[in-house]
Amino acid sequence: MFKDKIQSEAISLRLFMDGLSASDVVINALKQNDRKTLQKISSPYFKKLKKDLDSDLLTFISTEGEVLLRANLIDKFGDYWNERVLFQKSSATGLSYFYIESGTYSDVNLRVILPVRDKTNSIVGYITVGKNFNKILQQTANQTHMDYLFLVKKKKLNPKRRKDSIQKNGLFQKGNDSLVIGWSTFPEKIKYPKEIIEEKLTSDSISNLKLNDNNYLSKSFTLMNFDKTEFGYVFILHDSSLHFDDLKRIIIFITLISFLMIFVLCILFNKILDRVEKNIYEQNLKLKLELKKRIEVDKKLIINNNELKQLTLIASHDLRSPLTCLEGLLELLKEEGIDSEISIEIINNAGSSIQLMKETIDSLTTIVRQKESFVENVDSRQDIQQIFDQVILQMKYLIDEKQIEVKSDFSSCPSLVIKDIHLKSILQNILSNSIKYATEDTEKKRIIEVSTKKSNENCLIIIKDNGIGFDSEFQKDNLFKPFKRFHHEKTGSGIGLYLTKLIVENYNGTIQIYSKTGVGTTVTIKI
Repeated sequence: MFKDKIQSEAISLRLFMDGLSASDVVINALKQNDRKTLQKISSPYFKKLKKDLDSDLLTFISTEGEVLLRANLIDKFGDYWNERVLFQKSSATGLSYFYIESGTYSDVNLRVILPVRDKTNSIVGYITVGKNFNKILQQTANQTHMDYLFLVKKKKLNPKRRKDSIQKNGLFQKGNDSLVIGWSTFPEKIKYPKEIIEEKLTSDSISNLKLNDNNYLSKSFTLMNFDKTEFGYVFILHDSSLHFDDLKRIIIFITLISFLMIFVLCILFNKILDRVEKNIYEQNLKLKLELKKRIEVDKKLIINNNELKQLTLIASHDLRSPLTCLEGLLELLKEEGIDSEISIEIINNAGSSIQLMKETIDSLTTIVRQKESFVENVDSRQDIQQIFDQVILQMKYLIDEKQIEVKSDFSSCPSLVIKDIHLKSILQNILSNSIKYATEDTEKKRIIEVSTKKSNENCLIIIKDNGIGFDSEFQKDNLFKPFKRFHHEKTGSGIGLYLTKLIVENYNGTIQIYSKTGVGTTVTIKI
């Protein structure tokens, strides 16, 4: 870090001089050794840039090494820089260099020399500029809790500095080079052990160093110039014991700050969490309500669709029986020689069938138009006997034609909570099957028995006949499938049982069928 700081400051000084050395006025003044012009240039130039530079470190030098102007000592000129290593290297190579001038902790300077060239690229003089390095040293030492020791080759020091440093601290050897201490951040009373310093100069690793009974962690760095040549060595030393208390204070401070930050973060996190939780709860509540509404809407749609399907099937199926009856009556009227009284009775029966069909159609139309206003739960009770009589009247022609005896007993359960059209459809579907599939044996009396029984809170409707029957065990998987028929020699749509099951299940009921070929069929409906 410290080595990079020196390099960075040196580059900053060289950039400062690049602008000054490119000035035609400066170039001409150096060519003509014009001190007055150089003086006019130097003072305002510093003010203009507002750099942290000392004007006494700005010097203009001729190609022969003569000092033409010191910015702070305008009357002191004429001495030569020929013996200075910095000038010798620059004049020999034509390159710029930087250097840390030796001295005590109180006056350490970073100086850069730069050749000034004209348009033909010929050197017409030199500019040196520097800045006081004391402040940088002190700030760096305070920030890093470290001390610095700078060593430089003996020949690079001016004679006076060389003599004072050698007399005070002695010479140190690194290979063929003789080194002296240029400056140090240590107090003057510190004595530097020659053997230990020479040993540390040959190692790049971090190691222990003991000075005046204090233990230091030390590391040496080589300082490189602009041309990548060595010009000195810096020791960086850290007093581990001195800063142990500082370290403890830092740890305590960091711990307290950490606890405080955790406490503040916990409070903020809890507030954020509460807010997020509240928002999630509100969103979930809204979603639940919305979902409930959607479920209710979907349920209503399903119910409505099912009801529409049922009504469609009821309309087509229930109208078939009176139409068949009406068709038979019309055929009788076509026959010749029919008694007038019989004709009147046929016409009356036909009118009754037409009226029943009209009532059925009117009822279905009314239900379709008003189904949105219907209450799902049916509260009204229907008189089973009354509905049964209507169905029997509608089928009277078919019953009489086949000479079927119909018996009924609804005393155990005379009424039922159901829509009249649904009860009528149930009775029509089952009774029409019993009539259609009545026994063909002329010697056997044809009987249909319809009765009710009480079963806990439910009502059982039992319809029993002694018709041709079928094998219900064999057909159990197909009993209630739509368009399924078990006697293909008979006409029919095959949706009667399917429709009946839909209606019964709409009232959370059940339907069971037991039938045996040649014996008859028993249908038990539980609602």
